[in-house]
Amino acid sequence: AAAHGCRETVEVLLNISSEAAKALEATTKDQKTLLMLAAESGSADLIEYLLELGANKEAVDAHSKTAKDYAEGQACKACIKLLA
Repeated sequence: AAAHGCRETVEVLLNISSEAAKALEATTKDQKTLLMLAAESGSADLIEYLLELGANKEAVDAHSKTAKDYAEGQACKACIKLLA
């Protein structure tokens, strides 16, 4: 859901999870977080929501990239601003 920028779906999933904090720290096999996936999809709305929940914008994946790096790759100005 995060990879496709689906804020509403991610909200539902995190709200029904009794371990939402763990969900924010969950990663893919490349160590990408939900925040990185949202940035990669160019979803400023989802990035804002994840940051409100306490997502770590300083996290680094297996390729030494942060969420901001992925936002820059998408040229999403709103996303970059949120992650600055």
